[in-house]
Amino acid sequence: MKTERRHELQTNVLADSLARGIEAIKPYGRGVLAVVIILAMGLIAWFYTSAQGSRRSAEGWTDYLEAMDQRNLELMQGISQEFAGSDVGHWARMTAADWLLADGTNRLLTDQVRAKDNLKEAREEFAALLLDTSNDTIQQRATYGLAQADEALGDLEKARSEYRTLAEKWPEGPFHETAEQRAEDLDRMSTKQFYDWLARYEPPAASSGDPGIPGVRPDFMQEPDAGTLQLPSSLEDSGPLPSFEIEPTGEAPSGEEPAAEPSGEEPAAEAPAEDDAPAESSESGEASPEPESAPAEESKSGEPGPEL
Repeated sequence: MKTERRHELQTNVLADSLARGIEAIKPYGRGVLAVVIILAMGLIAWFYTSAQGSRRSAEGWTDYLEAMDQRNLELMQGISQEFAGSDVGHWARMTAADWLLADGTNRLLTDQVRAKDNLKEAREEFAALLLDTSNDTIQQRATYGLAQADEALGDLEKARSEYRTLAEKWPEGPFHETAEQRAEDLDRMSTKQFYDWLARYEPPAASSGDPGIPGVRPDFMQEPDAGTLQLPSSLEDSGPLPSFEIEPTGEAPSGEEPAAEPSGEEPAAEAPAEDDAPAESSESGEASPEPESAPAEESKSGEPGPEL
């Protein structure tokens, strides 16, 4: 009984407290209700904005990956502007600057005007990233890219300072060793001499892509004796060709006569040989028939010889 009574007393006290509280705030009921409604609406708006931001961020990363796959500089720069201030915008700007740096460096020996334009633009993007974001990874990459751009542009003092800043500020970073090595390399005289040579270097003029005209020599063939390309002279100026006469090394074999040297005139006819001499070989090479044996001479007595 005492327990039930105690429970009833506690319930009554709680009810009385609620009643007094309601009576106390009743004059301010509309204001309290307005505050509750505002808080609820703010919470709903926050959830909606968060969902929209997540969806937009997902769209941005999708566009970023597409631009990476195509290696499309204009598309990447558009993403960096459309999503400026966000993570995807910062990474798009970093990637575009990296591409400009690589393209400018590769063109230094072929197209210095365009190379320097790309390097300057890349340097501006790296410097802007250092001011726009506090992301530690982007800060390191932007500092390294800035140093590379200054080195390629020939500003070795700035590049050396930026490499050392990178190595000192992030001693555990991925660029620490590389930055220290580059700073040491820029202190060498050979490195300075190379960049002095590069500053004076003039790329060769690009050849025309037009096809040649049939029968017309290229420009470098118009005056062969004027340049370093020396063509061989004609055969008329090189003198007579060497003779290749073959002299007999021994006697001709039996049955054959050595070939006579050719001459412009035919040899004179030889006198006929005596009756008892064999006829010479004909020009066709066939041997003439041997003469028949002479008939036996009659005896001095005048008697005919014996019949056969």
